Amino acid sequence: MTVHRNQALKLLTATELDVFEASLAENLRALDARQLRAKIRRARTLRDKYQALLRRQGIALLVRTASKTGRSGFAEEHTAQKAKMFEAVVQRFEKRLAGVEAAAARAAGRTAPARIGAAEKPAPKKPRPARRVTARLAPATSGTAKARTRSP
Repeated sequence: MTVHRNQALKLLTATELDVFEASLAENLRALDARQLRAKIRRARTLRDKYQALLRRQGIALLVRTASKTGRSGFAEEHTAQKAKMFEAVVQRFEKRLAGVEAAAARAAGRTAPARIGAAEKPAPKKPRPARRVTARLAPATSGTAKARTRSP
C-alpha cells in the first residue's frame, strides 16, 4: 500500500508519524542494523495495535447492528488504513534490514581472513593409486555367454 506523507499527516499521531517517516526511502538509508531492529519492533507494535483495534471495532459493529454487513463507521476506516499502513512500514524496514545484514555478511566474509591471518587452504587431495590394467576379454567363439574367457 502506497501512502503519501499528506495522507499520513491526516491519520497518524506525532510519534506514529516519526516511525512512518523513518520508513521512507531517503530516511531508511541512514539507519544501521540496530536502529532498524528498534524501528521494526515499534512498527510491529503499532501494526498489531491497529489490527486488534480493527477486530474489536468489527465485533462492536456486529453487536450494534446485528448484521455482518452493517454500515461501517468512519473510525473503522481510519483504523483499517492505519493497520495497512504499518504493515507496509514493517515490510520496508524488514527489507532494508535484510539488505544491511547481507552487506555486513559480505563485508565480514571478505575481511575475516585478513583479521585472522593467512587464510587456510584446504589440504591437497592425495593422488589416487594407478589402476591395474586387466587382460582384455577374448571374442566369443560360440553363441553362448559361457564361451567368453580371458585371453592369455
